[in-house]
Amino acid sequence: MVHHASSNTAGFFADDAKEQVRQASDIVAVVGSYLELRRQGRHLVARCPWHDDNRPSLQVNAERQSWKCWVCDIGGDVFSFVMQREGVEFREALDMLAERAGIQVRRAKQQPAEPGSPNDKKTLYAAMAWAEKQFHRFLTEAMEAENARTYLQQRGISDESVKQFHIGFAPDDWTWLVNRARTANFSPEVLQAVFLAGVSQKSGRPYDFFRGRVLFPIRDTQQRPIAFGGRVLPHSDDPAKYKNSPETRLYSKHEQLYGLDIAGSAVQKDRHIIVMEGYTDVIMAHQHGIANVVAVC
Repeated sequence: MVHHASSNTAGFFADDAKEQVRQASDIVAVVGSYLELRRQGRHLVARCPWHDDNRPSLQVNAERQSWKCWVCDIGGDVFSFVMQREGVEFREALDMLAERAGIQVRRAKQQPAEPGSPNDKKTLYAAMAWAEKQFHRFLTEAMEAENARTYLQQRGISDESVKQFHIGFAPDDWTWLVNRARTANFSPEVLQAVFLAGVSQKSGRPYDFFRGRVLFPIRDTQQRPIAFGGRVLPHSDDPAKYKNSPETRLYSKHEQLYGLDIAGSAVQKDRHIIVMEGYTDVIMAHQHGIANVVAVC
C-alpha cells in the first residue's frame, strides 16, 4: 500500500526528499495515470508513447518499481518516467510527484543553467539545429543513403520538398552522431537531453537514438527543430515503423503540429487549417499547392 504524506509535511531539500517522494509514488499508479495498463504475466504492459507501438512493449514491474520499453531501450524508475513523459528535468519531476503525493519540497535558490550544459535551452536548440544539418547532409550527399533517396522518390517526394522540409537520414550506425558531436562540442549529456542519444543500461555508453531511419524534423513556429519523426525503410527488421522523439524540454507533442512553421502564412491567409494524418501527407499536399496543412505529432 502506498502511504501519501500529509500536505502539512514540513518542507525539506530535494536531496532529502527524493526517497520519501519515491516511496509515496507507486509506479503503477503514476504510469497508469498516463497510459492504459493491462496485466501480462508478472508484469503490467502498455503501448509505448514514444514509438509506433502496435503491441504493448512498455513493461511496468510493480515489485521493482521500474519501467522499460524494449524497443526504445529506455526505462528506469518513477522519476525517469515522469521526466520522459513530461519532457522535464529531475527537479521538475520531483516537484510534480511531490505535489501528487502531498509532499512539500523546499530548496535553495536555483542557479542559472551553465552554457553548454544539458540544462541550458540555448545549447539544446543549437544541438538540434546541428543534428538536423548532419542528417539532411547525409541524406543528400552520402552514398550510404542511396536507399533512403530511392524510397523518397518512390513515395513521390521531390528534391525541393526534401530541402524545404529539411528531411534527413540517420545511418544504421550505433554511434555515428555521438562520434560527430564530439568535434562539435556537444556532450553526450546534451544529446541525451533532446533524445538524439540514449544510454545503454548494460555498458553505460551513449548510442544514437535514431538509426537507419528517414527523419522528418519537427520545427516550432520560430523555425527551430525541436524533435524528429523517424521512419524505417521498407524491408527493415525493426518492428517499429515510426520512432519519434520523446518529449523533452524543447518538445511537447501535444503543443506542436508538424508543418506549422511552413503553413503559418497560408493559414493566416485562408483563415482555416487542414489536419493530415502524417508527415508525408503534409509534404504531398504542399507539392500539389495546398499549403495550409499540418499533421498531429
